[in-house]
Amino acid sequence: MKILLLSEDRLRVQGGAGPLSVEADSAEMTYSPGHMVASGLAVCTYSVLQSWATHANIPADDLAVEVGFGYVEKPHRIGTMEVSLDWPSLPAERREAAKRAAGVCPIHRTLHAPPEITTIVAGDTSAPAVKPATQPSAPAAASGVATPGEARAGDTSVPGVIHPVGTDPHPATGAGA
Repeated sequence: MKILLLSEDRLRVQGGAGPLSVEADSAEMTYSPGHMVASGLAVCTYSVLQSWATHANIPADDLAVEVGFGYVEKPHRIGTMEVSLDWPSLPAERREAAKRAAGVCPIHRTLHAPPEITTIVAGDTSAPAVKPATQPSAPAAASGVATPGEARAGDTSVPGVIHPVGTDPHPATGAGA
């Protein structure tokens, strides 16, 4: 898998044999913290779509995911992100299902419902321990798309991604969604 830095605010993730690499057309281009956040979203989306495509019997050899991001002020942060799916072999009738599948990516969901972040200094015994979340966030629950832990047999919103193994109601046709 490759992460290709396209500009100071855009990157592309595409498949390929071998270890994960980060590449740029220019030695002057640096892999910035913004690129790191965008990479997390792009790699997660790519992985979810690869899994969905396998279960839906859709070729994904030509899948690439681009993520662009923009900064806003007060406070300075990434304020906009755009995920673009470049997938020439994706059948037109499966485009909406692919968009829904992309939304199942845990990084996508995290960015929509950000976690509480605690900063501690090593050795500080007064810092609270991080506790795992026990309930889905309101935005994730309201999205209408179940997380893998919420998947139920017969739920056809994104076949092969949120269905427990063996519960796709359309295994022969991959027609769910």
